[in-house]
Amino acid sequence: MGKARTPIGNFMMMARLREIYDSQIPNFGISGLKKILYDRGCTSLIVHEDDNVIGGLTYRPIRDNTSVEICLCAIREDRQREGHASQLMKALKDDIHIRFPGSIRFIVSSADVGAVAWFEKMGFERAAEDVMAEWNGHIEEIKNGIFVVKKISNDAHT
Repeated sequence: MGKARTPIGNFMMMARLREIYDSQIPNFGISGLKKILYDRGCTSLIVHEDDNVIGGLTYRPIRDNTSVEICLCAIREDRQREGHASQLMKALKDDIHIRFPGSIRFIVSSADVGAVAWFEKMGFERAAEDVMAEWNGHIEEIKNGIFVVKKISNDAHT
């Protein structure tokens, strides 16, 4: 598992990750993917074997660093169901506890319909309308996305 906070030095892996995102999340569009993936405020966690990128998760802190948004998450189709996405979620939680000790209370995302079951397996819940209003304007929403949220503990990796 690798981590890339900037495309400098990791450009080839970031380009491969963009290709995976483009093929697995086509509703986002290439310009939207580039905008997020190469944003200096975002961090990308990359699953790879040597130089072979398997997938990744791109996130950013929001709301005065009290929450983290999963902007993008995808695994190559031929490598799905091998536990890589779960590995990325664990790495995200570890990274949050290191980079933002004690301050992050929620992980949120706008998930496409096909990903909701995975988010629920990871402990996320579909957000009610009143909860969604609280996040309006803070997250990148995808077309027909379903808002999911997970409250996290600051004293343990939950």
